[in-house]
Amino acid sequence: MFNIPATVKFNGTLTLGAGALTPPIGMAMWLKADSLGMGDGDTITTWPDQSGNGFDVFQSTADNRPIFKLGIRNGLPVVRFDGVDDLLANDAVLNPFPDPASWTIAVAYSTADTTGGRRVVGCNANTLVGPYSGKYQVYDGGFTDGPNVVPGDWVVQIGVHTNGSGASQFLNGELAGSPTAGTQHTGDGIGIGAAFATGEFCTCDVGDVLIYPSALNTANRQALEDYLGAKYSITITH
Repeated sequence: MFNIPATVKFNGTLTLGAGALTPPIGMAMWLKADSLGMGDGDTITTWPDQSGNGFDVFQSTADNRPIFKLGIRNGLPVVRFDGVDDLLANDAVLNPFPDPASWTIAVAYSTADTTGGRRVVGCNANTLVGPYSGKYQVYDGGFTDGPNVVPGDWVVQIGVHTNGSGASQFLNGELAGSPTAGTQHTGDGIGIGAAFATGEFCTCDVGDVLIYPSALNTANRQALEDYLGAKYSITITH
């Protein structure tokens, strides 16, 4: 098992500069579209992890690579997945946190998908965050049954799973759907744009993906929402 380095610990929030927002520290994985520095329409072979833990995701098959698009949301670039066969994954022993575990998965994205099983983040053990059967969903062995997807809307979607207690979903800062009683964990394998091994491809523009090896408390989850909301001009309600 490829586990988190012992030096990675969650211990609060950081603020840099004159009021600049940053996410809570201690993430296991942080994928940022604005870190790629590519040309508009370039295909993406590797999306480097910015957390310092080395959990890059990649695609070796040229036809299955998403593309980089400039100036899509709030002047920022995105990674665009076609919903057909695009997938970035880490197919080594790629778990960014131990299993079983508590976790937090946060994504800033938009989607056109209103039907079918779709995943922005999908793990081998069937954990998912994304639009599923027309609703914003988090799944950890049980669905949160969130609100209907609004095609083209940018959202900050966060799943917080507490080991042994299930998961809750937050959409743009608000509790969205019923907390699960699920006990499923991430297992090995993380896919962005689809499930790691089972498909369910998502038509989506993705800005940031952050994964934490803990269930963020309210203050730190809200700090994360504020960071992503400000970055992508998404209204957050606490």
